[in-house]
Amino acid sequence: MHTTLILPVLSFLLFFLFFFLFNFLTANTIGAVAGIVGPIVVSAFVEAWPGVWGWRMAFLLTGGMCTIAMTLWYKYIKSEIRPELNTPAPLRTDVL
Repeated sequence: MHTTLILPVLSFLLFFLFFFLFNFLTANTIGAVAGIVGPIVVSAFVEAWPGVWGWRMAFLLTGGMCTIAMTLWYKYIKSEIRPELNTPAPLRTDVL
């Protein structure tokens, strides 16, 4: 592995593990951090593998992350109707 790739990937993994293990981040913060860390990781890939392979590795990383997210979503997210949250309000007849 190239030395230019080690530092960004290691820092991203440490940041990811520290905050996600303790559930301190919200979705907005995750998106902001991804917007900062993403270009750093992609530039490290392009420097480590010049040409098409750097970009190919960046897109493979993105595809892998999307696959992992989809798998976790499918495994842990439930879409059952909860009656206590799905009770319609009574119709108002005094309007108009």
